[in-house]
Amino acid sequence: MSRINVRRAVALCCGPLLAFPTAPSSLAEQSGFTKQTLHFSVVIGPERDVDCDIVGDLYLPEGAGPGHRVPAIVATHGFGGTKDDQRGLGEFMTGRDYAVLAFSSLGFGGSTCRITMDTPEYDGVAVSQLISFLGGADQIAFEDAAHTRPVPPLDAIVLDAADHTGKPSAHDPRVGMIGASYGGGVQFAAASVDPRLDVIVPMITWNDSLYSLAPNNADLPDGVDERIPGPSKYLVAQDLLTNAAKEPDQAPPPASWSDHNCPRFYPAACQVILNWYISGAPSQADIESVRHGSVVTYTDKIRIPTLLTQGQQDTVFLLNEAAATYQALAAQGTEVKMLWHRWGHDTSNVIPGELDWAHPDWEQRYQIDAILRWFDHHLKGIGTDDLPALSYFRDWIPEGSAGSPWATSDRYPVAATTAYRLSGEDALLASGAPVAAAAAARPCAAQMRTGPDGASLSWATEPLAAPLTVVGVPHLKLAVSAAGTATLFLHLADVDPSGGEESIYRQVAPAKVSGSGSVTFTLPGIVHRFPAGHRLKLVVKGSSDAFRGDPFPVDTQFEIDDQSVLTLPTVP
Repeated sequence: MSRINVRRAVALCCGPLLAFPTAPSSLAEQSGFTKQTLHFSVVIGPERDVDCDIVGDLYLPEGAGPGHRVPAIVATHGFGGTKDDQRGLGEFMTGRDYAVLAFSSLGFGGSTCRITMDTPEYDGVAVSQLISFLGGADQIAFEDAAHTRPVPPLDAIVLDAADHTGKPSAHDPRVGMIGASYGGGVQFAAASVDPRLDVIVPMITWNDSLYSLAPNNADLPDGVDERIPGPSKYLVAQDLLTNAAKEPDQAPPPASWSDHNCPRFYPAACQVILNWYISGAPSQADIESVRHGSVVTYTDKIRIPTLLTQGQQDTVFLLNEAAATYQALAAQGTEVKMLWHRWGHDTSNVIPGELDWAHPDWEQRYQIDAILRWFDHHLKGIGTDDLPALSYFRDWIPEGSAGSPWATSDRYPVAATTAYRLSGEDALLASGAPVAAAAAARPCAAQMRTGPDGASLSWATEPLAAPLTVVGVPHLKLAVSAAGTATLFLHLADVDPSGGEESIYRQVAPAKVSGSGSVTFTLPGIVHRFPAGHRLKLVVKGSSDAFRGDPFPVDTQFEIDDQSVLTLPTVP
């Protein structure tokens, strides 16, 4: 069986992914499985009045049919990708006796219609009709894009007597979904509209796209569900526009202003992204539109087993987003587990034990094994559902060492916290610090100016006597007074004995503050060990190269007292 290296492809989910040549015929017989390229006639939209053609590849394991039905997995790609990016997954999972339907999302890779950013009534409804095909419905799959040569109803997939609500549904296959980034968001959209979907594995995806595009980490009421947008990630907006550039064979002729600027987007989605990119100031309508495709707005409709995997090295969708989804699902009683791996949008370096469908490391395949156990249990009824609440990769464990680089927790957030008080002399003081050191924490004020040439403030510990391991989302409580609305940028850094400073994953927590009062800032989630002899450093800056900050200087003052505390989730 031919194997394709998707080591780079799995991580680059917000840009064009590796493409593979399409088989010259619609049905290719290969060792152990068949692959057939099909065109699906789907009708989408709030009124179900938009006709689209979705192109997909159906992988069936050898022997699958009426006498040997198998469960199915539906998969799609990241933003800018195509169905071909899932070839490694299709070949791998057919070897595990699963059928795989890999499709190009609306507006990508040969599929028609426009990009709607994974909204339930468009993308979710489209996936629902693919599920009907897997369940044996006819007049959905065709051999040609004109939909003139229908294929016979599929009779190779296990059928369920009832959906996850306990009610019978027509054409109900035993089916799960998997995909990363844009291919993660669509799983929530599908689960929100179709009770026949049984289990999902969303990877490196968002909880609230408002937070993803314009994060505001000041006084978040719950998870990442912000009320006022923060500074925009203008580079992310730029990437979205670039990767949605016109494809000559599928973008419609320009008929409007939005068609010229982002011809593959629905006009409303185009307007939102352009507003963010050009002005950095979304309107209330923009905010409502962008959040419409976010699971945070319909979490109550996600009631099926969900395995969330998120990347530690990811500045597009932080660990915070998966954590917010996890906590919301767990609070409503939905079965949910979470796995934090190293790879993400910021790195293409997939290491042993992580996700590489084409070249799985059978000795160190922790992430693949977790996904297989999840699907096997929920789609085949084999094995036990014993995944921990949280699994996380530890990059400080040397590759090839006797100890596993993976660790687990039976709860999230982890049980322990470590607190440091901010001092008036740039120090972070551990709880129980000696009286002489604690005296430095007497009330005082620190000032800085935000804006294009923003200054910075920092506080650091003494060299650590023992390693400090942080797993989760830190918080900082600080009294702030701003002469207007100020945009701050916070991050943690690891300072080695020589003074070399490393920003953890290069991740920053932007926050908008105004007036005076105590503010709780949410920092980026991390998995990091500060070695003995290193110092933990908290940095607050007035500008960032990655965000659109304050156009004019804003004077900001911080009141440092015994309530100024940095709290870290820690493990031994």
